[in-house]
Amino acid sequence: MSSLMTISYDIITSARINMSFDDGISKKVLVSPGDIVTVIYNHNGERTSVTGKIAKIISDTTNNCGCSTTMNWVMVLDASSYGGSTINRINLGKILDITLVRSAADYDEITSPTGEYNVSNLRLVGNILQLSVDNGTTWLNVTTLPAVDLDLDESDAIYIEQVKQILPSNLRPDTYAVLLKNMVSLLKTAAKSSEDDSSNEYY
Repeated sequence: MSSLMTISYDIITSARINMSFDDGISKKVLVSPGDIVTVIYNHNGERTSVTGKIAKIISDTTNNCGCSTTMNWVMVLDASSYGGSTINRINLGKILDITLVRSAADYDEITSPTGEYNVSNLRLVGNILQLSVDNGTTWLNVTTLPAVDLDLDESDAIYIEQVKQILPSNLRPDTYAVLLKNMVSLLKTAAKSSEDDSSNEYY
């Protein structure tokens, strides 16, 4: 029977933030370390907005008043890749609004240089690959993906042209190819069925 030699563990703290606004709207946001968030909060009496990655959520024992029974919680936000200062300490009680931009559980992060060379996002819009350096506020076209070889019979040109007039040209190349093939096949089947019906009318 083996014996344990060492053990280590981390406690990951998440925060469920409940907000109610004067227009009657309520908002609940669950955030965790690794999430990308945009936070609007009260900083020394000023309304401040910052976007960044949550490094951790911790109890603020340093600034917690001994006469208070309420624990102060602080969100440590790394905004170095999003145009802000490197580290922001945000008291959860001073948050005015928070938006979950991207959950850490939903993506594998792409690492890139920070500063003006940082690439914060990549996306595929139809057949165009785009990148963003400002967390998705603006997008730059990187390249247009080459079309997929459709492998269609040249004798079906009349059907192919009909389908091309219907399908959006900015679909993903693989999606475009599948839809084009399927629609051409449907048109050929419909045309053949119509020809058969016309022939049967003479009998």
